[in-house]
Amino acid sequence: MLRLTLILAFAGLIAAQVPVMPSSSMNILGSRGATAHIDFILDFQCPDSKQAWPTIKQLATMYGEDKLSVRLVAFPLPYHHQAFFAAQSARVATELNGTASAYVAMGDCLFDTQEQWGDVGLQNTTPMDALSNFFAPLANHCVGVDENSFITAMGWTTEQNIITRSEWKEAAAMGAYGTPMFWVNGAQISLDGTASVSDWKAVLDPLMQ
Repeated sequence: MLRLTLILAFAGLIAAQVPVMPSSSMNILGSRGATAHIDFILDFQCPDSKQAWPTIKQLATMYGEDKLSVRLVAFPLPYHHQAFFAAQSARVATELNGTASAYVAMGDCLFDTQEQWGDVGLQNTTPMDALSNFFAPLANHCVGVDENSFITAMGWTTEQNIITRSEWKEAAAMGAYGTPMFWVNGAQISLDGTASVSDWKAVLDPLMQ
């Protein structure tokens, strides 16, 4: 009886595992069949993620899509009060725009305006006011999406909200506990936001042989 109970408990644990992220190329730079793959775990409200952002984009351009792919995985940290809004807004703006480049464009805008919408910038603003008066106009300015459509898609039960939550769970299941963090071909590496292109080349070049 005890053995059966343990088996059932184990089966329940497996069934309760983190859901698989819906297949999408909207947050991927490069080809899925590239030689090397980076998972960039980031938080749009994190200054260190902001520091790493241009370096990772430069690497994607330098190696090319057939040699390097980069998956941008939003992991909004709980003590960054606007971080989840920012992560979902990148997803929503990209979905409404319809092009993969919109994710990077929205990411550029979020990082460029980080001080304006961070905890201090919007500390006296309600979530709905932050959404209506900042994130929606930003998405309209950056990637040309309709503000009303953006606000609707930012709801708590929308597909993009569910995907953003699933993305967070997946990063946590990988072992992420802060940002930025990086995995290369499935293995966590110790580089941080201060890593230079040269630092990255020391990791990536041997994989390109």
